[in-house]
Amino acid sequence: LVNLDNKKITGAVSIDLRKAFDTVDHTILQEKLKSIGFSTSVLVWFTSYLSNRTQVTTINNSMSTPKPVTVGVPQRSILGPLLFLIYINDLPQCLKHCKSILYADDTLLYYSADNISELQSKLNSELQSLSTYLNHNHLTIKHDKTKFIIFAGRQRLKTISNLNITIYDRKINQEHALEYLGITISENLSWNEYIENLMSKINQRLGILR
Repeated sequence: LVNLDNKKITGAVSIDLRKAFDTVDHTILQEKLKSIGFSTSVLVWFTSYLSNRTQVTTINNSMSTPKPVTVGVPQRSILGPLLFLIYINDLPQCLKHCKSILYADDTLLYYSADNISELQSKLNSELQSLSTYLNHNHLTIKHDKTKFIIFAGRQRLKTISNLNITIYDRKINQEHALEYLGITISENLSWNEYIENLMSKINQRLGILR
């Protein structure tokens, strides 16, 4: 809202990581745990916690041969989400201009600029840095669920054509509304679409109760 008042335009990119919890590299995780001050004894405990895990597939009461699990953190565990958050906690350090919001495996980058040219340049530069970070940490994105949106006043939005925002040399789809953490945010920061969607869900639930 402050940027709108200052006649700036803001671009936001919603990054969706692919199987994020399942691709955590144990060696890199140990290095990050060490870098934030975990003691040797605790690191040894985490090594034991993550090691010697196996998985099997069962079909019609037939079980496959157990296979070792060498990457990832245990899902549906208390420590799994915490370890993943530690794993990506240094992500903002790869960004020079954009601000970021991290929530589990949902990442949002945003930048405010005076003009479209600056916005496009900065976002693409930061996404290049982000792709380098993701490669280093063995993380990948879901291209079909990675979106970007421009926030600006109604009149200014009319003058803005589609931007060429890319990551891994693939263009990111521009949306007029973006859903983040269950909330629909429109490009002009109107809550009408979110309220309409919410009312529709409420009416469906009421219909079931009747």
